[in-house]
Amino acid sequence: MKTRMSLLSVLLVLAGAGTAAAQHQTFHINPARSLVQFSVEGTKPTLEGTFRVAKSAVEFDKQGPKIGGSVIIRASTERSGDSIDKRIRAEVLQAQDYAEILFEPKSFTGSVDVSDGRSNIQVTGTLTVHGVAHEVTVPVELESNGNRCTARAHLVVPYVQWGLKDLSGLNIQAAPQVDIGLTLVGYLTPEN
Repeated sequence: MKTRMSLLSVLLVLAGAGTAAAQHQTFHINPARSLVQFSVEGTKPTLEGTFRVAKSAVEFDKQGPKIGGSVIIRASTERSGDSIDKRIRAEVLQAQDYAEILFEPKSFTGSVDVSDGRSNIQVTGTLTVHGVAHEVTVPVELESNGNRCTARAHLVVPYVQWGLKDLSGLNIQAAPQVDIGLTLVGYLTPEN
């Protein structure tokens, strides 16, 4: 009877470990299909553009709170290539010295449904701009269909408060913050 009970205990522990392992997922972000849009109010017309995402991946447990990995954003803007764009890249973003903007998620609240559906979570992590890390919490909407996944998020970055050059120094009347919209598209794989 003791041997039977021990065997049953071992099987239950192994079954539980298999379930826990199945909870871990990796979101592989496809840079070609992902995009970061920005806009700065106060300019006429509104200053808008995009950043590109580099190869990125985020690992998480569906029930939280652990999350890791990184989202790498290229600091070069993609606008019309006009003189304002060149000045923003050179004088505000200083892309020649700080080529990447990095988001490293640390934890999240909420539950992720990676079957077919939508999930809303709050992701907390560090956003590194100009080599300085800032803690942020970002609402994220996840939409999954099979192993395909899209994450959408919006945040406001107080770029002047964070030490970047104020656009007014470029003779551009603008708000001291930038609205950022992220659309990350990729696929999910379970951790083995």
